[in-house]
Amino acid sequence: MTLKIYSFGGGQMVEAMLRAALKKGVITPKTAGVTDISSDRVNYLTDTYHIQASQRPDWTAVENADLVILGVRPQDNWQEIMKELVAHTTKRTCFQLHNFHHRKVFLQLRGSSLIP
Repeated sequence: MTLKIYSFGGGQMVEAMLRAALKKGVITPKTAGVTDISSDRVNYLTDTYHIQASQRPDWTAVENADLVILGVRPQDNWQEIMKELVAHTTKRTCFQLHNFHHRKVFLQLRGSSLIP
């Protein structure tokens, strides 16, 4: 089964997840989208993984996603992102990445078969 995934934020943790999901065939470049505030990061993700990436959210891709990743730092205008996300979609599984204690990553994802 190929999933449609969209991520707000395209940093190293998101990149690692996308890379693994692409390698395992969980997603394809056509079913993965990312928005990031850095044009360098957008260009890197597009050139390296051939995914759809831009500096502005693709709300059609968000609305069609099976999973939405919130991979941005809390100081990166969370309130605006959440307002827009709620306005565009309420029926998607979302999870937030947390980075604690020297890059140990904890994922919050309940009721999903994506993470055993």
